[in-house]
Amino acid sequence: MKKILHISETFEGGGAESVFRDTLNVSEKLGFINDYFVSEGKVSPFSYIFSFPIYYKLKEKLTSFMPDVIHIHNYYHYLTPSILKAIREYKKKKGCKVIFTAHDYHLICPNSGLQFFENDKRYSFDWKMNSIRYNKKFDHRSWLHSTLKLLQFSVSYRLLKLHNVFDVIISPSNFLRTTFINYGIKQEIQVIRNPANFKELKRDKTAVTSNEINIVYVGRLSPEKGILEFIDNLNKKCTLDVNLHIYGKGDIENEIESQKRTLRTGFKIFNHGFINSSFILDTISQYDIFVLPSLWYENAPLSIVEAGIAGLPVLVPNSGGLLEMAKLTKYFFPYEYNEENYNVIIEKAFLFKGKNEIIDKHIFSEENYMQKIYQLYT
Repeated sequence: MKKILHISETFEGGGAESVFRDTLNVSEKLGFINDYFVSEGKVSPFSYIFSFPIYYKLKEKLTSFMPDVIHIHNYYHYLTPSILKAIREYKKKKGCKVIFTAHDYHLICPNSGLQFFENDKRYSFDWKMNSIRYNKKFDHRSWLHSTLKLLQFSVSYRLLKLHNVFDVIISPSNFLRTTFINYGIKQEIQVIRNPANFKELKRDKTAVTSNEINIVYVGRLSPEKGILEFIDNLNKKCTLDVNLHIYGKGDIENEIESQKRTLRTGFKIFNHGFINSSFILDTISQYDIFVLPSLWYENAPLSIVEAGIAGLPVLVPNSGGLLEMAKLTKYFFPYEYNEENYNVIIEKAFLFKGKNEIIDKHIFSEENYMQKIYQLYT
């Protein structure tokens, strides 16, 4: 039986880490011999560009385990692309298949969100053509952080061309696949949807009893998620009685608390904190509308699928993987970033509360994911 080595930044977490754990679980069910390699969650400015400790540690792992297939998820922050050099050397000596599941755009841009910053505002590069200019600021924090990202990208992908070690790239969305192709990625790219949990819901009809419209957001509380801008828009461009329920933790928690102090009459915010992934479906099913107001080209946010499973109509910006994933549900309502008609969109979405569903459940099933993974590994 083939040996599979699974690689990820960390074991715990949501998003990419959740897909990593699902993949490991599926691989175990398929009967492969599995092991995994994760970071310790530490990084310095020098090791961020190229981590020699991680490079040598992975070389030892590869020599001792001797995998037939290496399946990589996120790696650029803590593990760094130094792992690709260790894998390239092992592949040349022993031979193996290397699969990479892409969760963002760091393979084609120093900023993983395919964005740059000017005057404290974020802008997206053109996804239809390579429009990256290396004199741009790639990190909102400082030019130093931006330079570190540019150095890592330039050394790993422009100088050493470490991305050539991938045999197959898995893309969870057609949008990401198309963008990669537009930016010159030559490897085979297969679209395989991340698996979702189609559990039976436990709806507590007494959980939300108000007559207001209850909108829910679940995810990381970070600037690129657009939750601050969405709050501002609901406050200035919407006159409906709305409750916004927020589940998650992150850097902008204090800013959200500050925004609460200046809310108009009829608009309330409830910050519920972190929620375990196993409780998400049951929890969000109590609300009326799901929103994911991200300011970047999201790849394939599974939270939209979860909202569809839970019956919530989906409210998303009219862009990227956000729109693609929303279209896979029956009731979705896209809006523009400069939207003025929030009343109309929210009232339309509210009419379909509890009625949304996934159009094709099979593409998000564990059975489908298992079949695709088996074909890739063998």
